[in-house]
Amino acid sequence: MKLQIKSPVNILIAGLIFVGCKIYFPSAELNFFKLLIWPVAWTIGVVLGLPIQYVPEIGYFLYDYNILIDKSCSGYNFFLLSFMIFVITLTLKIKNKVLLISIIPISIFLSYFLTLLANTSRILISILLPRSSVLFGWIPSQVLHESIGVFCFLCFLIIATLVLEKFLSGSQTHV
Repeated sequence: MKLQIKSPVNILIAGLIFVGCKIYFPSAELNFFKLLIWPVAWTIGVVLGLPIQYVPEIGYFLYDYNILIDKSCSGYNFFLLSFMIFVITLTLKIKNKVLLISIIPISIFLSYFLTLLANTSRILISILLPRSSVLFGWIPSQVLHESIGVFCFLCFLIIATLVLEKFLSGSQTHV
């Protein structure tokens, strides 16, 4: 099967956005990540029925669990990765030249909401998973936390890609 990329410009622009965002990440302050962190922190507070305190320049703190949701918990890398996956998938599948122009904004939108859903799930699982159980009690806390993140993010990426592929193949005649 030969891949034909109709609009490599979309992939090139998305790649430049990706690299620029990765370069900017270390110097970015917490306010840059608020759009990713605040909805997740708020949802976790609502689901657990607990208040979450905003600590300026640090992040959102859940006192009852002694958990800080900060820049490193924003899901920023997942957002960038899902953005690239969506751009590439849409660019390879969409044939309509008018729709090709909208691939980057659509990918940003899809990636944002997927990131909120995946990151909220990841943090809730990390909080609610019983750490003292026989299954997980022997795993160091940091390793367990990172493993849950890898598992959740990978599952969400696979499912989102499969759903997008199915949607695009189902509407092949219209797109």
